Amino acid sequence: MDGGEECFCQCTPRGRQKSCTTSASSYTPSCSSWSSRSHGESSESEDPPPTWLYMTVWVAGVLVYVNGLTGDFVHDDVSAIKTNPDVLGTNPLSHVIFNDYWGKPMADPLSHKSYRPFTILNFRFGWNEIK
Repeated sequence: MDGGEECFCQCTPRGRQKSCTTSASSYTPSCSSWSSRSHGESSESEDPPPTWLYMTVWVAGVLVYVNGLTGDFVHDDVSAIKTNPDVLGTNPLSHVIFNDYWGKPMADPLSHKSYRPFTILNFRFGWNEIK
């Protein structure tokens, strides 16, 4: 075979493999899943990852999510929700439109400019229970 390599394309119609003999210098595949195999190697296609691998990733994701359901507020949630005057109702309702997520006026240079009025209204009217 003139020092050529056998190549296989797995992206042909109906998953059939196409073999060809080329020299290394003129190897120009038109398919992204070509693999070069030397003589004597198996030409079986790779199997997909086993089901247990997918299940492990899924279970890990569910466990992390479930673990956070009973958690308390963290980081900036205390200042954004528990002490925010827009949420507590100490500011007039019109301030929700002009204040950022933490209850500071958007015009204030120290404001983070994070604008979430629907979230603030959600907490203000208790559509989700705050304890």
